[in-house]
Amino acid sequence: MRVYAGIAPDTRRARYLTETIPAGPDAEHKAEQARLRLIRTVDQRDGLRLTATLDELITRHIT
Repeated sequence: MRVYAGIAPDTRRARYLTETIPAGPDAEHKAEQARLRLIRTVDQRDGLRLTATLDELITRHIT
């Protein structure tokens, strides 16, 4: 499952949240639950934090 989460402010690249669903008889149900959970995460802006440190951001801004 892969959900678009917007543009990363530090790298200006598209950001995606992903989750792997194992195959099985209830995979379709689990995939739908994962999709809803990932969309909820994007809506709440959870898990969309920057991975760059403050020093890296300052260096990118200056150069």
